[in-house]
Amino acid sequence: MLIEAQTFTMTIKLYTKHLLTLILTLLLGLITDVRADNLARKVLVNYYGHNLTFSLTHDFYKEQVSRFDRLNISQQTLILINDSAVINFVKEADKYAQAYHLDDLAYLMLAKKTAAIITPKNETNFAKQFVFAVLQIKGLDVILGLSNNDITVYGATNFAIKNVLFVQLNNKIYYDLSFDQKKEPKQERLADLGYIHTVSPLKLNRLTPPTIGKLKTKKTIPFEYDDYVYFFTSLINQSLVGYYHDLPDIEMSLVYLNYGLSEKGSNNLVAQLREATAYMSKEKAVNFLLGFVQSLDYAKDLDVLGKEKFAFPEEALSNDFSDCEDRSILLAYLVREVTNLQSIGLIYTDAAHMNVAIENWRKKSGDLSVYDMDFVVCEPSGKGLRAGQQNMNLTKANVVKW
Repeated sequence: MLIEAQTFTMTIKLYTKHLLTLILTLLLGLITDVRADNLARKVLVNYYGHNLTFSLTHDFYKEQVSRFDRLNISQQTLILINDSAVINFVKEADKYAQAYHLDDLAYLMLAKKTAAIITPKNETNFAKQFVFAVLQIKGLDVILGLSNNDITVYGATNFAIKNVLFVQLNNKIYYDLSFDQKKEPKQERLADLGYIHTVSPLKLNRLTPPTIGKLKTKKTIPFEYDDYVYFFTSLINQSLVGYYHDLPDIEMSLVYLNYGLSEKGSNNLVAQLREATAYMSKEKAVNFLLGFVQSLDYAKDLDVLGKEKFAFPEEALSNDFSDCEDRSILLAYLVREVTNLQSIGLIYTDAAHMNVAIENWRKKSGDLSVYDMDFVVCEPSGKGLRAGQQNMNLTKANVVKW
């Protein structure tokens, strides 16, 4: 009997252990389901390879539209501006902006990507209203243009944008933030939102791009020079390339050279070019870099992209094509990084062309003098043309100081 009692007691303990294990498993499963459900309800934004989560739900659009009945666009937009979910989104977006060093232009792209996720594809006005509300809450200088049932979000900026529509108001220029180069002008009225806030223009960080870099690729670029074939490897930050692709046509300026190549790309390709030209004279090194840029495939932006778009150096290397502006920017950047020679851009508006003039390294005089410096003109779009060889009329060139 004593043995049986011990056996019975052990069985009870074993049963209790299994029961507790089952309860614990069910509780963990329930907690996991709740967490999964909460995560599923959150909006996940793919920001150039970085997955960013926001507490906005996928029902946000339906919830807002249900409040829009019989309200005009201005009234609807005011609801969004004062909505706690949108205000909270801005707070969350601000944290990401700090983490990834997003300037106002990069912040705009984040708002656009979020709007595209929470809004049905055919409801473009709501997406624009959301973007406008986000920028307005953030304190940026934006206005809303209305034309029949269409909306245009305009923004003041601290930089010039080319090839997009703009309006002038109170001695300030506001650009169409859709950056649509094919958009036609139309009669619009300003949305009456009934308030004035202290606002600032959308600012572009002219020194460094956002610190994004989740997507990366490696590209090998063959280049033949003096009967020797080089194979240069470029590490491409595809996150930045994707971001650059979405940017508008920013005025030609030093920002393109400042952005240059991302850190890994610069440490990789620039280091290889420095090594290849280490024992060359300045003359030969410049011609080497000029030939390298000339070796890239040429194509016009309009033929490939359907619009004009100045490419940043990282973008130009990633693309399978480049035009005269892209090559000029890339050459100027590489010459500065490899040879430490400064340069200026030359734009020929009468010929829709651009090339580069590099700080004169020779004892004899250069091709033109400006800013108390002497320069040698280089043509990155003409294969085989060496430094000082080009066919443009320099008297018709507009100088880009970068």
